[in-house]
Amino acid sequence: MKLLIPPIGRSVAVCCCLCLAATGAAQAEHVRLKTGPGTFGQGWLFVDPDGRCRVATPAHVVDRGATLAEALVIDQRGREFPAAEALQPDAKLDLAVLRVSGVRPGEPCTPSRLGLDNLAPSLSRLTEAFLITMEGGELRTIRVERRARSVDSGRGTVFAVAPMRPTDRLSQGMSGSVVMSPDNAPLGMLIEVEPEDNVGIAIRFDAIKRAVLSGKAPPVVGPDDAVALGVVTVLEGDTVDPAAGPEALVGKGEVWRVRPDGRRVRVLVWLAETQRLNQVVLTVPSDAGTDLPVGMEVATAARADADRFTSAAYCRQTRGADLICRFAPRQVRMLRLTLAAPDAASTLAVGALSLGRAPVP
Repeated sequence: MKLLIPPIGRSVAVCCCLCLAATGAAQAEHVRLKTGPGTFGQGWLFVDPDGRCRVATPAHVVDRGATLAEALVIDQRGREFPAAEALQPDAKLDLAVLRVSGVRPGEPCTPSRLGLDNLAPSLSRLTEAFLITMEGGELRTIRVERRARSVDSGRGTVFAVAPMRPTDRLSQGMSGSVVMSPDNAPLGMLIEVEPEDNVGIAIRFDAIKRAVLSGKAPPVVGPDDAVALGVVTVLEGDTVDPAAGPEALVGKGEVWRVRPDGRRVRVLVWLAETQRLNQVVLTVPSDAGTDLPVGMEVATAARADADRFTSAAYCRQTRGADLICRFAPRQVRMLRLTLAAPDAASTLAVGALSLGRAPVP
């Protein structure tokens, strides 16, 4: 268990901005976190099994080292309470839990819930949800949909969402915003945003609940010597057969058969953690009876909240071999891969994606 210790005399301010009531259930509160002068994040206020008031938030929101500012909890009546003792249950999960002290029972923490033990059935049926966020100190609700064309290599730890209206944009500062179901149940907490493609990644609340109750979250799977992929989201391209879907990219299937949008297929890859990379390899089955990609462009971003990607390499297909893109070593948290198809009527077949870790100089 990793302990995040604020410097002496510094703290994190938490502003209660919204109470969300569920029929027949207790309340839980969406909160805003102030982590320094003009620096804010968001989170979820709840009461733990021992009756202590706590707030859950992405770990990167409060992990500011020497720049961590004063910590205060401000309830809806303007009363202030300190928040400290930030714990990160699992170093591989972007989640921190802080204790809110100096409060009487029910003030400002009302009895609350962390959601269901297993959200898989609910997420499989989900057609729309609501992202509760704060912008400029004002509450905003954005209708979102789950990106069904996303695959998670972390055993159900996270899922991807995108606004249903193109005019609604996801942006930096939304980390900690909460995805709610139409019946007001918490589904996920936003931890990463890719503004250019308007896609966000949320930790599932059943994973948060397990982390809070047991102190450990589900591990990201993958060999010790491999770079663990977090989530792969298909931005452009249509899967031909659901049984041969993009799961193949994260090693959960043999091949992904996909038709391009126009003449390209584009995917967004979130890594489980930032890595120094110098190579991207995409397996190309030579006997799949489909067309081969003409080439692949690799673009990278060093932060999960990066507004722009930087082109790293373009590699061409040669004699049915795997696509291997090499580039100068760089820090990478997100990848955007664009596959070029021979023509718009093509059907491409691709296999597992693997990444090459560059040695630390």
